Amino acid sequence: MRPIPLSVLKQLTLPSRRSHKGQNGALYIVAGSKQYHGALLYAILAAEHFVDLIYVETDPSNRAAVRSLKGLHPAIILVSPKQRTQYLTKSDCLLLGPGLGKSARTKALVRTVLIHQHRPAATVVDADALHYIESTWINAGTILTPHPGEMRPEFETDHHSGVILKKGTKVIICQGTNCRYNTSGIARQTKGGLGDLLAGLTAALACTNPPYRAACAASLLLSRTVVRLQRQRGTFVTTRLIPEQLPLTLKRYLPS
Repeated sequence: MRPIPLSVLKQLTLPSRRSHKGQNGALYIVAGSKQYHGALLYAILAAEHFVDLIYVETDPSNRAAVRSLKGLHPAIILVSPKQRTQYLTKSDCLLLGPGLGKSARTKALVRTVLIHQHRPAATVVDADALHYIESTWINAGTILTPHPGEMRPEFETDHHSGVILKKGTKVIICQGTNCRYNTSGIARQTKGGLGDLLAGLTAALACTNPPYRAACAASLLLSRTVVRLQRQRGTFVTTRLIPEQLPLTLKRYLPS
C-alpha cells in the first residue's frame, strides 16, 4: 500500500473564477441534534470554501446557530423535512451523520434519506449514521468514514463498491483493492471536531470530484493544514482555527 500522493491535490476540480452560482457544487447536510450541534457547525465550516450552496436539514434547536453562519456564507439554506425532495434533487452530494446521536429517530432518518429516490450520486456517511446503514445502501458513490469503534465487517470493500475512509493514527482509504494511506498530522491533533471537519471537507470535494479522489484529497489537505498550524502555534491549536486555513494550505500545492 502506498501513501496518498501530493499530486491528488493538483488533480482536484475546484471553483473557477469564470463559473456561475451553483456550478461549483451543492451540498446537502443532514446532521446535528439537540445534544450535538457542534458537529454540524464544523462540517459546514469545512465545506463552505469549496461549494457554492449548502442545504442544511437539522433539528429545530440548531436552526439559530446555522442562521448565524449565513453571515459568513450567505448560500447556507435551512431545509425542512418537507422540502427534502426539492433540495436533494438539486444537490451534488449528501453528507449524513455528524452529531445525529444514536436513537430510533436517527435510525429511521438514515433509512429514509439513504433510500430516497433523489439521493445524490455522491454520499458521505459519517458518525452515528454508520451504526444504522445497511450494506445494500452502499454503492460506488458512497464514502464511509468510520473510526475504529464504528467499523463493521460489512464495511470492508469486498462487500461493496463504495469508498471506505478508516480514521485513526494511520488513515486508510480504499475502493476495492485500490488503497492509499495517510499518516501525516491528524493523529497529533487531540482536540475534538476533526472528524466533523473531515466529513464536511470530503463531502464538499465529492460534489465536483470522484469519491475516491475526494476522500484522499480531504484526508491529505486536513492533515497538512493541522501540521502547518502546529508549526505556527505549537500545541495551542484549536479546531475552529482549521477551516479558514484549509484553502490557504491547498493554494500552496496548486500551480501558480
